[in-house]
Amino acid sequence: MKKPKYQTETPVDLVRHQRMCGICRHEDRAEIDQDFLHWKNPTLICRERGIADRSTIYRHAHATGLFERRRRNVRVVLEKLLERVSEVVEINGSVIVQAATALARINGAGQLIERRETVNLNELFDRMTQDELEAYAKDGVLPAWFTGAVGATQTRDGEDVND
Repeated sequence: MKKPKYQTETPVDLVRHQRMCGICRHEDRAEIDQDFLHWKNPTLICRERGIADRSTIYRHAHATGLFERRRRNVRVVLEKLLERVSEVVEINGSVIVQAATALARINGAGQLIERRETVNLNELFDRMTQDELEAYAKDGVLPAWFTGAVGATQTRDGEDVND
């Protein structure tokens, strides 16, 4: 399938684009750009701003780098979905959990981060001295270096569980 012209890899002549683009010359250009960056439906943007065709928005977004900026802003979509949970009937519990999980795994640059950590507890217990092992067996207290190596789990109050 042939890609539309605005999706080709050829560099854009920004001066020419700005001269010819209906959005660059539009009085509401800043608001149109913000709407696009915040994942507003391009058809709605066209309707509200009197733009003839949504391909105008896509051409403008490609030429000005808005697509890349919007991709990094994918958290907005998930946040909107979670905010509107009570308003939308079609969303079920599974969708809400998936959206919340995805939101928690997206960093500030809009990248999905797989957080995985493997800790061999046997190796950590092997490192403990006899006194540390006895203190753990007697009182359930782990040495400070142990929780630093494993990572302290926090309660909702923000206090470490291991303290």
